[in-house]
Amino acid sequence: MAVPLLLGPVGSALVDRYGCRAMTMLGGVISGTGFILSSVSTTIEQQFLTFGIIAGSGLGLCYMTAVVSVAYWFDKKRSLATSLGACGTGIGTFVYAPMTTFFIEEYGWRGAILLLAGTFFNLCVCGAVMRDPEWWVLEQRKMARLSRRPSARRALPSPESRTRTSRAWRSCGGCSRAERTSTS
Repeated sequence: MAVPLLLGPVGSALVDRYGCRAMTMLGGVISGTGFILSSVSTTIEQQFLTFGIIAGSGLGLCYMTAVVSVAYWFDKKRSLATSLGACGTGIGTFVYAPMTTFFIEEYGWRGAILLLAGTFFNLCVCGAVMRDPEWWVLEQRKMARLSRRPSARRALPSPESRTRTSRAWRSCGGCSRAERTSTS
C-alpha cells in the first residue's frame, strides 16, 4: 500500500504530461508485468522487487489516474465524485480478498498471481476506452506548439546563471553541514 501512495506525486506529474488514458494503460502493463515476474520469483528479495515495487508502481499509477480523471470530468459535485471514485479501492479489496483466496486454493499461489496479473492487464482495456477532456487535449497541443518556438529555447538558463545557482546550493549545503557538525 505504501508504494502506490508514495508514487502519487510522480504519477500526478505523468498524468499532467501524458494524460489519463496513456498512464492507465502504462499502469496496467507495469502492474501486470510485476505480477507475472512475481509468480516466477524464488526469493523474498525478488518478491519485494517484483510484487512490491514494480506491481505497486503500476497500481499506484492506475490509482492516480482514476482520481485525477474523476477530478477532470466533474465540476459541480467534484468532491462527491472523487470520494465515490476512491471507494473503488475499498470495494476492490473487498472483492479481491475472497477471489484471491479461491485462486490460491485452486491453483496455488503462483497460479493465483498469474490470474491476478491477467486481471491487471485488463486495466489496459479500461485505459483504451478512456477519453481525455477536450480542454486538456487543447492545452497539450498549445504547450507542444509553444515548446517548438525559438523563444522557448531562449528562456533556458544561461551557463553563467546555472553556475551561480549551483554555487549557491553548494554553499547552502556547506552551511548546513557546518551547522550539523557544530551542534553534534
